[in-house]
Amino acid sequence: MAVEEDRITARRAQIFEAAAAVFARQGYHNARMDDIVKESGLSKGGLYWYFKSKEELATGLVHQMLTHESEAMEAILNSDAPAAERLQHLVRA
Repeated sequence: MAVEEDRITARRAQIFEAAAAVFARQGYHNARMDDIVKESGLSKGGLYWYFKSKEELATGLVHQMLTHESEAMEAILNSDAPAAERLQHLVRA
């Protein structure tokens, strides 16, 4: 089962990477699922297997980005560095 979960995680990361590139290049409103399909190298059915709409994909991408940022901040806050140094790292991050 872990192999299947790894495959799903990798595929979602591939789609998120493609979507981020398309959204950055074309903007959300001008981006089409077909553009993300082309960027990702997947089939249209493959993309829609993971995300039913552009809105669902964008929401998932934002959620992933916020989770990553939250985890990075949590790591800084939980480090053994002095408070002033942790604050500097947080501001830079």
